[in-house]
Amino acid sequence: MNLRERFDFALHNLRYRQLRTWLTVLGIVVGIASIIILVGLAGGLKASVEKKLSQFDASTIIIMPTNLEKSGFTGFSSITPTTGKLYERDYLKVKNVEGVKSITRIINNRAPVAYRGKIISSSIYAVEPEVFKETASFTVGEGRFLTDADRGAAVLGYSVAHDSFDEEINVGSTIEVAGRKYQVVGILEKTGSSFTQFDNAIFIQFDEGRTIFSDLLLPNEVSSMRAVVAPGYDVGEVRDRIEQVLLNTHKVHEEDKDFSVIDSTTIGEQVNSIINILTIFLGAVAIISLLVGAIGVSNTMFMAVMERTHEIGVLKAIGATKGDILLTFLIESGIIGFVGGIIGIILGIMFSVILGIFGVETMITPELVVASSLFAFAVGMAAGLIPAKNASDVPAIEALRYE
Repeated sequence: MNLRERFDFALHNLRYRQLRTWLTVLGIVVGIASIIILVGLAGGLKASVEKKLSQFDASTIIIMPTNLEKSGFTGFSSITPTTGKLYERDYLKVKNVEGVKSITRIINNRAPVAYRGKIISSSIYAVEPEVFKETASFTVGEGRFLTDADRGAAVLGYSVAHDSFDEEINVGSTIEVAGRKYQVVGILEKTGSSFTQFDNAIFIQFDEGRTIFSDLLLPNEVSSMRAVVAPGYDVGEVRDRIEQVLLNTHKVHEEDKDFSVIDSTTIGEQVNSIINILTIFLGAVAIISLLVGAIGVSNTMFMAVMERTHEIGVLKAIGATKGDILLTFLIESGIIGFVGGIIGIILGIMFSVILGIFGVETMITPELVVASSLFAFAVGMAAGLIPAKNASDVPAIEALRYE
């Protein structure tokens, strides 16, 4: 038989037992669909992170009172300080580091915010406006941002203004932060960034923040600092200089440091490390489900060999070689894998589209689709290899006697 005849013969045998064939195909479908969905989710997460990182100013360095290498990193809003503290003396030391163009202190904590009878807890950023604007990526949608001369003024994140209260807050409205009245002078555009959470923040003057949070902070303590690297200087080198200055100021060694000095490269490395681990885990889960489907293919092919033992004897009697028998059964198992792969890819893409409608980003590349279809075919062939080998080794005389 030529290859076309073997292919037609394999299709005929698969159609003969359609229910069993489709149940076997279903196992491959589930496995491939899982690979498409889970790997697509991991790819979408990575693309989303890279997009948000691209908005992070490459010349900005952030100093925080926590060791990210020990605490982990999923975004600035999720970091809980350890025993580390930053003080005004740290600010003055970093300000004089070669390559630092400007630096700003930040006080960040939560406080009750009241508007027209409703009270919420919101993240408050007390900042030095002019320098802070250089270090943070945001756009003012309504009104303006703070100036160094402002007192009793506040700028709201998009969600605070539009989603947090029963009524939307407009520029010119008055809110209360920790019992103090503030006039809203600006509202930020929606950022959607999980790194900064500016959508849920309120910005006020630095000195006013120190007053509000005086009971929560030590004298001269600051929550974090942001520095801008001067043009012509390498960000990594300036970051290392700042880190060394703080190690000396805090009198700690590298392995015991109670602070972090991070830039866009540091953030990218931390986040990509987490995403790579997640991708491996999700891929492993998907492959396990595919292996379960492969066991189903192997079981089906073993049953097919037993049921068609007499047929194998007839084929050998009319001149079929061991290679012919082996290839015939391998084609059958390969078809099961390939068909299951194609259906699984289609269902995986459909499910990913549905996730996209609900705002979950996925990324399915042509390479993933091609690799999944080839992998499904290879798994089918591999699962059918031992049954096919058994079929080819059946002696013709014994096979003809088999009923």
